[in-house]
Amino acid sequence: MKFLVPFIATLAVSAGAFAADNQGDCYQSVEAIDMALESTPFDQAVTEQILAETNKAVEACESQNMQKAAIHLKKATELFNEARIAMGPGIKQEEFWAQVRTWWGSIASPDSVTTLRSPINCDARIDMLGYRVSQESPEGATFDVLVAAEEEIDGFTQTGFVSLPYDNDSQFSLCHHGGDAYDTPEVTVETISMEGTCDRAIVIDDGMCDKVRLYWPKSNPGDDEVTLIIDRN
Repeated sequence: MKFLVPFIATLAVSAGAFAADNQGDCYQSVEAIDMALESTPFDQAVTEQILAETNKAVEACESQNMQKAAIHLKKATELFNEARIAMGPGIKQEEFWAQVRTWWGSIASPDSVTTLRSPINCDARIDMLGYRVSQESPEGATFDVLVAAEEEIDGFTQTGFVSLPYDNDSQFSLCHHGGDAYDTPEVTVETISMEGTCDRAIVIDDGMCDKVRLYWPKSNPGDDEVTLIIDRN
């Protein structure tokens, strides 16, 4: 398969990662899906279904039929995301909530914690992350993120935790509109990496400041608690 321009592409796991406004965007979106497929161990039948849609998208790109290309890119992305959600085994709901209560206390519940299921560590199985705005600290509000994953070899639970402040001089501080109310930032998972990390990033977007990305490190065998790598650019 030939593409018009070289680039590093990302695929948003939680949203449709397709664009077909022009021929360049069309090819870029196809390659983003192809790159994600290379690092995800789907069954051959599933991979062939996704590739069938991206091949149709390429044909539409070549004929500059952007509307048709967008339809096939959307279908390929939906198939990809459905297959990832269906992957297993992974962290169990009850184990995740046990970790939530350990970190955040018994008052933490689905009413106060938003969850997202997606591969986060390096093994492509389904992990879970939870996030919330907390105003419990006397130092001010924080945005807390907890990731729980099964260790790849022995299957025990590993956790990674980050607490990001609001409106201070920290490099990773989040922004908000002022007042006593703190909106929950948008949280997605993208297929992208940096040196020494797995190929997925938890992306935190408050809509005002630069996005913050959290990465699961590659080297953490045997550790119950994993230090997530934080990046902002």
